[in-house]
Amino acid sequence: MLMGLLNWRGSSPGFQERFRVEIFISIMDSALQHRLNAYETIYANYSFLSNLHTSSSDDMTVAAERLVREYQEDLEEDLPVELIQFVSFVKSEQVQQTLASNEPEVKIG
Repeated sequence: MLMGLLNWRGSSPGFQERFRVEIFISIMDSALQHRLNAYETIYANYSFLSNLHTSSSDDMTVAAERLVREYQEDLEEDLPVELIQFVSFVKSEQVQQTLASNEPEVKIG
């Protein structure tokens, strides 16, 4: 078998091109597809975190519950409720900061 490969390699002027097309590109395509699948899974699990300020409570709950199911050993079941509370807190803080920054300065004297 090895001698056949060596002879094929030695006798074929287009060995590198044939290797590139038949083997290398196929291997790289498979590796890239595997990597793409991993990134799609990560996106599906975590993308809701970047939209917390615009997501409804129901959407957040569904996404957080899915994340908790995926990482049962690492996340607690009350994560959805905690996220809703956190978003509510952040929104109220933003409102307070906006109100404070819009108050006119009162100068005495």
